[in-house]
Amino acid sequence: MVFLYFSDLLPAFLSCIIFSFLAMAHRILLPSKYSSFLQFKQEEDEKKTAQSTLIRIIYLIVGTIFLYRIAAFTEKQIAVGIFISCFLNVWPAIIENHLLKVKKAKTEWLLLLGYLSFIGFSILVEIVTIRLFLPVLLGDESIYWLDNQAVSIFFTLIAMAIPIPVESVIAKFTHVVVTQKIDTFWEEVYICERQINIKNNRIEANKYIIDDVAKGNDINIEFLKTILNLECFYRERLYNRFAEVIITRFFSHYAIKRDISVGIAQIKISTAQKILRENPHSFVKGICDDEMNIKLCGKYIKILIEEYYFRLENEQGYMESRFTDVYDYVACQYLGGIPDNKERTILIYSAVLRSVLKDAPVYYCGSNDSDKYYLTLKGNDAISYMQYKELKERVSFNGIIQREVYVNSLEFVLEMEIICASLYDLQAIRELAEAYNISVAFG
Repeated sequence: MVFLYFSDLLPAFLSCIIFSFLAMAHRILLPSKYSSFLQFKQEEDEKKTAQSTLIRIIYLIVGTIFLYRIAAFTEKQIAVGIFISCFLNVWPAIIENHLLKVKKAKTEWLLLLGYLSFIGFSILVEIVTIRLFLPVLLGDESIYWLDNQAVSIFFTLIAMAIPIPVESVIAKFTHVVVTQKIDTFWEEVYICERQINIKNNRIEANKYIIDDVAKGNDINIEFLKTILNLECFYRERLYNRFAEVIITRFFSHYAIKRDISVGIAQIKISTAQKILRENPHSFVKGICDDEMNIKLCGKYIKILIEEYYFRLENEQGYMESRFTDVYDYVACQYLGGIPDNKERTILIYSAVLRSVLKDAPVYYCGSNDSDKYYLTLKGNDAISYMQYKELKERVSFNGIIQREVYVNSLEFVLEMEIICASLYDLQAIRELAEAYNISVAFG
């Protein structure tokens, strides 16, 4: 007996795409009601799981009716599509939590049961929809219960709602107390470090924009690229990008109301509003554009870096007790975490940033994508003419001075426009500027 024919492959694939899209829309549009066994952490909320399961049942019913009645897909084709979609959703969590090993603790057995239930109940909803709910709605008297259509619909809906209490009960008994420290996630950190070294086509296509944004905000280009790579690694899917564009362009009021995260850098609309100081309706339709999204990301990272050092200077005790370093702070703020109880993703982000930058300066120190650097040194602190001549001579070893201004007055002004042609020269000039307490700007 052949279970699946060649002619079933395309309908099953399209079903998988549609249900994956619906699940992604659930996650983006209703993040506060998205859960259902897909996270391994102590704050799992069974009420949230029940709400999430209810929403999943609704979009499974709607999707099944559309595919069965309008697209004329068979029950088997739709079921296979749902299975693949759900399997792809839970498989990473099963692998991550080592749930395929033979010897498992009670909690691990319950977690595995929860993941399998997620798949099984999703298919059950599709079967009940086609075999019971649709016939009842269409007036098939042969399946009436107590010879009453209303009673038949009621009991059919009860049958569909079975996953809600079952998944909630399993969620209740799978609360896991995990001490959140980076050693707990070293494997995922290792994977992320290797992943960001693989060429990402989207990052590669925007490499000159990324370099310009890093220069314009005077942040280390590796800092910016690592954040973008991590966002792509964790949250970028082709159907996510498509859905984000549709929602921001055609349902912008809803996108603003839900404050969704969008684009290559997954910038929240409220964050973009604070950075741009504009009404979100004026920019939301273009926020998914890579160039705009990267510019927002660069500005936001710059704000967070400056904020960290300002707060470290003024709130040293608080900052040192809650944040390991600037990477920890940026990761926590960027992902909207709680300093006293950082989630796994925040710890992974900070660990990867720390590993990639290896104590390199957080300011811009060049890029392999640039062959020349145009920079301006500016100073407003008192400096003698002899010091100015000394600075000029030392700068000349590492760059070409195109223009210079020196005013030795009560309001001292120094300005030098320089071109340098290598990372070594750029770093040397930056060190000189730091020694003389002079700021650096790129342009």
